[in-house]
Amino acid sequence: MAKHRFTVALFLYLALIFGFSSLTHTPPLEHGKDKLAHTIEYTPVGFLTIGAILENRRRYCFPVLLLSLFLGTGAGALDELYQSFVPGRHSRIEDIAADAIGVAIGLALYLVVKARKK
Repeated sequence: MAKHRFTVALFLYLALIFGFSSLTHTPPLEHGKDKLAHTIEYTPVGFLTIGAILENRRRYCFPVLLLSLFLGTGAGALDELYQSFVPGRHSRIEDIAADAIGVAIGLALYLVVKARKK
């Protein structure tokens, strides 16, 4: 189980995000604060996604970073699509962009943490 800790954590975190996305009529945030919330919410997705991909690898390369960015942003896009079917919720392309920024920050944090461990 310890070998798959990033994978398990990623799926649990995504389940939490989708659970909150199921809530109807959440109080709206101001435009700038809404995008900041999306960025913060998806930073762990980036960190956990690259960790899950690399759990069985010893080194990383550029395609792994692209794959992690694609998968993490894809999760954000799926969440936005899902929200479009939840009463009282809205889906916006700007939210997906904020999610992608959060994923990229999470990837960078992962690389910093790995570099510090060496």
